[in-house]
Amino acid sequence: MQATAAVEVAPPATTPPARPKVLVVDDNVGLAEIWSFVLEDAGCEVTIADSGGAALAAASRELFDLAVLDLQMPDLNGLEVFTALRADNPDVEGVIITGHASMESAMDAVNAGLYGYMVKPVAPDALRVTVERALERQRLAAENRRMLSHLGALQEVLDTALQSVGLADAFQRMAQAVVDAMKVDQVTLLLQEPGGDLVVAGAFPSHDGKRTQTRIRPGEGFAGRVFAENRPLQLRDVQHATLASPYLPQLGIRSLLGAPVTSGGRPIGVLHVGTRRDREFSDHEVNLLVAITEPVALAVEKARLLEEREQHLRELEIAYRRQRHIAEALQRAFLPGVPVHTPGIDVAHRYEAALAEAEVGGDFYDILPLQDGTVALLMGDVSGKGLDAAVYTALTKYTVRSYALENPDPKHVMEALNRAFLRQAGPEIFATLFYGVLDPATHRLR
Repeated sequence: MQATAAVEVAPPATTPPARPKVLVVDDNVGLAEIWSFVLEDAGCEVTIADSGGAALAAASRELFDLAVLDLQMPDLNGLEVFTALRADNPDVEGVIITGHASMESAMDAVNAGLYGYMVKPVAPDALRVTVERALERQRLAAENRRMLSHLGALQEVLDTALQSVGLADAFQRMAQAVVDAMKVDQVTLLLQEPGGDLVVAGAFPSHDGKRTQTRIRPGEGFAGRVFAENRPLQLRDVQHATLASPYLPQLGIRSLLGAPVTSGGRPIGVLHVGTRRDREFSDHEVNLLVAITEPVALAVEKARLLEEREQHLRELEIAYRRQRHIAEALQRAFLPGVPVHTPGIDVAHRYEAALAEAEVGGDFYDILPLQDGTVALLMGDVSGKGLDAAVYTALTKYTVRSYALENPDPKHVMEALNRAFLRQAGPEIFATLFYGVLDPATHRLR
């Protein structure tokens, strides 16, 4: 996805392209000034140093793109100065100019990584062309490193999104990759809540809790505009802009770049980065941030699905506990109070589930004194567990009681129960049971 950020600058300002910075080092100040005139005419910003020590002092104050060095100087030679410069600034290019050329010094220059080795007298046009080519090599090398860094950041964000199980930890890892690749000081992710407002879902570096309470309406402030317009925007100077949140200026943030986080083409949030210095983000950086929002959206949707699953599991657990409580209450009602005060009979009972998960099931028993002095004995089990089994257990137990009081004959009771079961229960529900009538006087069971 290619995108160009709409630039919002307040107050309006234009910044010319930065000129390459060149350090000219030669103990012959007159010659150094000649090189300076040539290079300034070619569009460079030139600093002159008359010794190796002065060159290193200048380099400690600012970074240079290129150094043009005399090979032989009283304190440090050009190769030594360039080696020291590159130790602090790996991107600097170098050109040696010498009136004492040798194969050995030329090889040393190549091995040190200098772009050019020129022998005095040097024609101004030759120096200009060599410097332009050295700067072009530096530009291409920097562009290559930038692309590799951006690709690495994008891969890191994608890997994190695919592996993440929670948005908070995933965001911190993704934000660190963005900071490293884009050289920014701050990253913020805002997501839209069901009510429509945008709230902070993640910030790097982390912040106090008050910032997470900030609510931004679509169209309000910088992030609200990015969300409402569903396109990347950048802001050069937040100090002169109207922001919905006061925290960015308090953090010293100067410039912002933001892009919408979308799912199915619809914005669900905003990802923006900030720097503490005035900066205009390039098209490459805009496109990188837009590309990064895609795996960020993946991580957000994944986190939401996981949260929905956890919420569903919690609801199922609550429903299971409620159902279990009802089933336990029903099952306790199915187990009669004992002992039964019937002459000639002593009754004892014990119920214990074979497995913990089977505690609420279809097991039941009953002892029913009959009018003629006999006692009906019942023990059974309805298929299944939980509330469904408890309901059919109630049907079985109280149907047997009803028919037994009418006519306790086992054949009559079982046939009546079977008819009732066929009418009320589905084919997947069945019961196995024992029913008998005990005469305490004769000790006969039928």
